Amino acid sequence: MKMTMKAMIGVMALVPALALAGVQKMSGTVKSVDAAALTVTSNKKDTMVSVDAKTKIEKAGKTIALGDVKAGDRVSVSAEKSGTAMTATTIKVSAPKAPAAKTAQPRKAPAKR
Repeated sequence: MKMTMKAMIGVMALVPALALAGVQKMSGTVKSVDAAALTVTSNKKDTMVSVDAKTKIEKAGKTIALGDVKAGDRVSVSAEKSGTAMTATTIKVSAPKAPAAKTAQPRKAPAKR
């Protein structure tokens, strides 16, 4: 009985680790998109992520096609990693970061003579 209980506890502890094995999340900027993959730049590193028929792609809460994703878009990706290959399970797209607006500098009054 003690051995069976220890074995069950050991298996129960291992199950969550196995379920999460190979799952990777990342956020970054889309560098390029083709018919079956996108390249995401994050922390100055490019990562190619494949897309298959099961990949769910969303923008503003609506499902979109991979062709609607553009270079410069910001994305959050959840992907299954198998060896060195990554296949996206979900991609959430947001608009590219807007360039910082230039603030007008106050003009100096002309020097009095």
